[in-house]
Amino acid sequence: MRRGNVQTRLDKAANGTIDAVVLAMAGLNRLGLAEHATEALDPESFTPAVGQGAIALVARDGDARILSLTSAIAHRETGLALAAERAFLGVLDGSCRTPIGGSARLVDGGLLFAGIVLAPDGSRAWTRAARLPAPTEAKAAELGASLGREWRAEIPAGL
Repeated sequence: MRRGNVQTRLDKAANGTIDAVVLAMAGLNRLGLAEHATEALDPESFTPAVGQGAIALVARDGDARILSLTSAIAHRETGLALAAERAFLGVLDGSCRTPIGGSARLVDGGLLFAGIVLAPDGSRAWTRAARLPAPTEAKAAELGASLGREWRAEIPAGL
């Protein structure tokens, strides 16, 4: 599907141009269109794209004043999850057009990571999950990269 605004996508689903559309509930809520949601996808059974739900701030490297201001709102758990997810996606050369999902979250002090890579036509899926006890950002990134490398060795070239 081409990029477009939410109402256009909802209209296409309503008039049968497309069978379905997946949209972020946060966006529907913000636009006052939440009543159009027919189902909430459970991240346990529908692995989202990498970085979903995270908010990022960008600052100049070495800008101590700005970095100190942003550190007050930095969320450690989100940073750990994103480190694993981004490293995973980076090793697989993922983009917004690549059928790859990855989701990491902290549970009982450990980082749980679940990922999926799909054949472009949806005919095949490769899934994998891992747990990292006592994660640091570097260890989380290595976990994601390691899983990405495992997938690269397993998935046929050209997918």
